[in-house]
This record gives sequence, structure tokens and C-alpha cells, in this order.
Amino acid sequence: IPAFLYLLYRWMVKKDRLGGFLVIGYLSQYLPWVFIGRVVFIYHYFPSVPFVVLMLGYCFVRIVKKRPMCQWWIYVYTGLAVCLFFLFYPVLAGEDISPSFVERYLRWFDDWQLTGGVGEVRSVFANILKIMDKIIGVFIK
Repeated sequence: IPAFLYLLYRWMVKKDRLGGFLVIGYLSQYLPWVFIGRVVFIYHYFPSVPFVVLMLGYCFVRIVKKRPMCQWWIYVYTGLAVCLFFLFYPVLAGEDISPSFVERYLRWFDDWQLTGGVGEVRSVFANILKIMDKIIGVFIK
């Protein structure tokens, strides 16, 4: 969001054409989903990700040109972002992970729903399969 706002400012006030291109590209992928009344999933946002990455990169270049001493902070920020991606990747990919790991490391806010849905669906599905196996077993005998 800060990179988007900064580039929006650069485009409108400083007439930065590259910033304008990135803002328009991002909005062209993001805005159509704002008006959707049904549930929107994370994969609907994926086409916007390249523009977010390019906006961040462009902002980083501008910051380093203006303040070269900030380059170290950009490395720290990027490193933290990569570490957080790998930390949350099992949840993002829908992998089975232990609830204790989620509670200890990933649930930063009480209202975050990171587990439960898939496991509950699997257990319900497993119960349905057991019931169907019993029913089929009665007819096959």
C-alpha cells in the first residue's frame, strides 16, 4: 500500500510516467474484483502480484538513489519478507501442518482462521466414506 500511494503521488504530482504505468497496471488487475459481490479467493489477486513487486522495486531504487544509506534497510525488509513467506507457505499452499505450530508461530491475531477448515472437511469426508463402505458392504454380502 505505501508503494502504491507513493507511486500514485509521483504519477499525479511529479508526472512520473513509469509510476503511472505501474499504478494503472495494478489497478487494472485489482479494481475489477472490488465490485464482485461473491466470495473472492486469493488466486484472484495473483495477476496483481507482478505489479506489486515492480512497484516495490521501483520504490526501492528511488529510495536508494535519494538516500544510499537506506540500502541496508531495504535488504533487511526484503529478507524479512522472504522469511515470512517461507514461514507462512504451508498455510498458503494448503499443506497439513500441526495446530501447535500454527498457534505458536502463525496466529498473530485471534480472528485469523488458519486451520480447521481443511481438517474438518477431511474428517467429515472420511466419515462419509466409512458409512458408504458399511452400506456397500451390506449389499455385497
